[in-house]
Amino acid sequence: MAAAADNLLGDRPKTLERAVFYNNLTDGSVADLQKQAEDEAHSVLVSLNDSAHKKQSEDDGQTGATHRFRFGVYFYREDEEDPVSPGTEDR
Repeated sequence: MAAAADNLLGDRPKTLERAVFYNNLTDGSVADLQKQAEDEAHSVLVSLNDSAHKKQSEDDGQTGATHRFRFGVYFYREDEEDPVSPGTEDR
């Protein structure tokens, strides 16, 4: 959320913030897409982690090595016909 808000309100360069949304899918189709997302996300995270680890080692001790980043992925699914909205069920 911070990336989206910063992109709308901030005066800094735009931050990577991307998402796709689809509805009218069966449970099986969403399960297939979730599996694909998990597989592809894993590959991206492993590759980026390897690159970041190398750069962190190279930058260690240098002036200006004060920056950080966070990159992550998410997959959210729900049944639109479920009468209980997320966050409203009894706890």
